[in-house]
Amino acid sequence: MRKRLSICFFCIILIFSCFSVSVSAFKPTGFEVNAEGALIASLDTGEVIYSKNADKKLYPASLTKIMTAVILLENTEDLDKEIITVSYDAVHALDGTGSSMGGLFIDEQITARQALYMLMVKSANECANAVAEHYGGSISGFIGMMNAKAEELGMTGTHYANAHGLHDPEHYTTVNDMYALVKHALSFSVFKEVTSTIRYNMAPTNKSPERLLATTVFLQDRHNAASASYYYPYASGIKTGYTDEAGRCLVSTASKGGYNYVCVLMNSTVRNDRGALVRYEFPDTQKLYDWAFDSFEFKQVVAEGEPVGEAKVNLCWEQDFVPLLIDGGLSSILPKEANASTVEKNITLYEKSFDAPIKKGEVLGTAEISYAGEVLGTVNIVAGETLKANVVLKFGRTLKKAFTSTVFKMIVLIVVLAIVAFFVAVILMNRKRRSRRGRYRPYKKRRK
Repeated sequence: MRKRLSICFFCIILIFSCFSVSVSAFKPTGFEVNAEGALIASLDTGEVIYSKNADKKLYPASLTKIMTAVILLENTEDLDKEIITVSYDAVHALDGTGSSMGGLFIDEQITARQALYMLMVKSANECANAVAEHYGGSISGFIGMMNAKAEELGMTGTHYANAHGLHDPEHYTTVNDMYALVKHALSFSVFKEVTSTIRYNMAPTNKSPERLLATTVFLQDRHNAASASYYYPYASGIKTGYTDEAGRCLVSTASKGGYNYVCVLMNSTVRNDRGALVRYEFPDTQKLYDWAFDSFEFKQVVAEGEPVGEAKVNLCWEQDFVPLLIDGGLSSILPKEANASTVEKNITLYEKSFDAPIKKGEVLGTAEISYAGEVLGTVNIVAGETLKANVVLKFGRTLKKAFTSTVFKMIVLIVVLAIVAFFVAVILMNRKRRSRRGRYRPYKKRRK
């Protein structure tokens, strides 16, 4: 019988590494990100490959309209038949703010689809107000819907105070929350269609002739002289934002060579050291995308059936261990230089040891796979062989349990006490009899 070392009492930890992997493997090299908050993540796997202050509360400015669009989409059956009427308050509540407007008129009627383009392409604040009144019954009612949706999406660092994004101390979010919202918004095909639009000819309404709307996301606009220098051929959408308090904000996506990423920048620098206005959000986003495309690739982290050790087995006559294998395998986005020796497999078994019978493929635990301190995923650990239980060993286990059980011990104790009591009683009775014979012994006359 082959003998093996016993497994750790609660888990096996196997670390296949020749050296420690630094978190700097996920830090861009050669440039600094000017934004206060930043994130770039794979849309293919959901993995975040770089983040900066991702849980810090920041002001979203017009990125707010992503949530406004989501509420609209989730509450509209037909985008072309749903009619939204622009109220006096929707327009004039913004008087004196100098905010981004779409030129909508009081009592103008637009479809929900047109409202989406006004929100996401033109970034029209009065349209956001009109949408809020239409779907929420009032702006405050709509804000309640926004916050409820944020809670549903797990956006724990977010609170909305309006539908457009103008500054309010109680209107904030985080980069991680924005990422969660964008992932949800991208599940709507029409959202991707609208936000990737560069020019949109809005059909005439009851108050206005045809309008031409142009994107504010310069990354995807090569034809505008003001934005041509920021053009990035792999980028698409999604939304810009700006207030003095929020700084420059940008959410976008990019696709190249079968890889798809989303990038979030918040509170990007507005003026450089000389006080000149700058647009760092666009070149910084380009650099992050180039870094991701050049430095990362899909890799098989662990393979189906890969051996990862052994577990102790009881009640099997042939052997006292069972080989452990990876079930299902795992692939991930990793730096191109990463390999099996730089990946950690932290294995946790369900038991300290396992009793036969064990079936091949039976799940015995899990393995948490990580790289550079980042958890990539969890896979099951299964038995690599079928092991039968031995009848003699099982009977011996049963006897041992019986002999060591509390009930058995109590029975033995009672029997022992009964025997002791019996012998004590016998001894006492014998003593009592001898005592009586000595006291009542008959008198014998002596012969003369």
